[in-house]
Amino acid sequence: MKQTVRMSVKKMLSCIVVLSVIIAMGTLVCCSSNDNPSNGVPISEKADLVVYGKIFTSDDNKVVEAFAVKDGKYIYVGDKTGAEAYVEAGKTEVVDYTGKGLVMPGCGNGHAHYSMAHSVKLVGATVGLEDNASKFLTEIVPAAVKQARDAGAKTIFGFGWNLHVFESNMPTRQQLDAICSDIPMYFSDNEG
Repeated sequence: MKQTVRMSVKKMLSCIVVLSVIIAMGTLVCCSSNDNPSNGVPISEKADLVVYGKIFTSDDNKVVEAFAVKDGKYIYVGDKTGAEAYVEAGKTEVVDYTGKGLVMPGCGNGHAHYSMAHSVKLVGATVGLEDNASKFLTEIVPAAVKQARDAGAKTIFGFGWNLHVFESNMPTRQQLDAICSDIPMYFSDNEG
């Protein structure tokens, strides 16, 4: 009976030692991954690509500072600090477009209508199909210039004028310069 109890105690102690080793190894793994500059993001969630810059998301016309991509899918969209957590040194490609222009989502279609979406709302105007040259010069362009100046814009975009309505009284560069000569303007017709 004493021998059976000793064997049981030895087995129990062996199990306790094995469990202790397993727990200790798990603790070491956790500690080493917390010491890793991954900012709490699991290595499996590190991005293949991180892009910084002025990024138009098409989601409520939001502009963000960064995005991260893994296996061809967005895993993060937001500020630069948040995206830095997805960078793994030596493995993640980081592209910094900060100060170099606007990054826009695409679908492989080689063209975009930036002036008809985000920019018109931010620094431009939509011209109605029935608006004539007089209204364009006295109301629409001055309002677009004010909006652009208030936003600190370097360009004014507009869209929508009807060639058939403007045809006999097309505004000239001189007329536009009389309203605003220091900010370039681009007003495309209703055809784009």
